[in-house]
Amino acid sequence: LLTHPAFSGQNTWEFLRWRWAFRILTVLCILLWQFSAFAFLLQVSAAFLCTLLACHNSARAAMMELLNSQLLAVLVAAGLLFGNELLVQHLLVTQLVAIKLVLSLRKAPSR
Repeated sequence: LLTHPAFSGQNTWEFLRWRWAFRILTVLCILLWQFSAFAFLLQVSAAFLCTLLACHNSARAAMMELLNSQLLAVLVAAGLLFGNELLVQHLLVTQLVAIKLVLSLRKAPSR
């Protein structure tokens, strides 16, 4: 989270490469290991807890970026797996959508 451009104030090509590498590797992991969605569920839960504890707008931006990347990876993997119902209806998808709603509806902390 600390390498996110929201914290440093700059958006570099290097970060864009890392973002796409993260997305591609997440898709490959979901395709090749059937229990990877549970590992990603724990990853998103831990990142959301860190975001709630940080109470900083940059942490919220970084969390939204992580959520968007994870959702995109799950959708691409589900498409490549021909709409696998176990992946589409997984708790990870539900949690990603719920956290996205919480972050968008909850007001940012005032400073």
